[in-house]
Amino acid sequence: GAPPRDVGLVVPLEAQGYEDVGAGRRTTFLPGFDPRRARWLGACACKLLLPYRPDEPASAAAQEDVVRQAVAGCRAHRQRVVWPRSTRPWELT
Repeated sequence: GAPPRDVGLVVPLEAQGYEDVGAGRRTTFLPGFDPRRARWLGACACKLLLPYRPDEPASAAAQEDVVRQAVAGCRAHRQRVVWPRSTRPWELT
């Protein structure tokens, strides 16, 4: 059934695991799932887990493309997209 009106349902867009791009990673989307389906399920937003390494240009460009695709899909289906803020390990000393 649908979640109660006062409870938000956030669903993932990303598949488990990542593709290697140079020394970085690229997020892949869940097969057969998109913001349209999320909205149909009653989600209030879509989540995108996105490791981002600006020090790895190939990986960074690939991840930026993933963000563009996710945002475009969410806009087309009037869905929010969120991604958790994560620690950047290359900045830790």
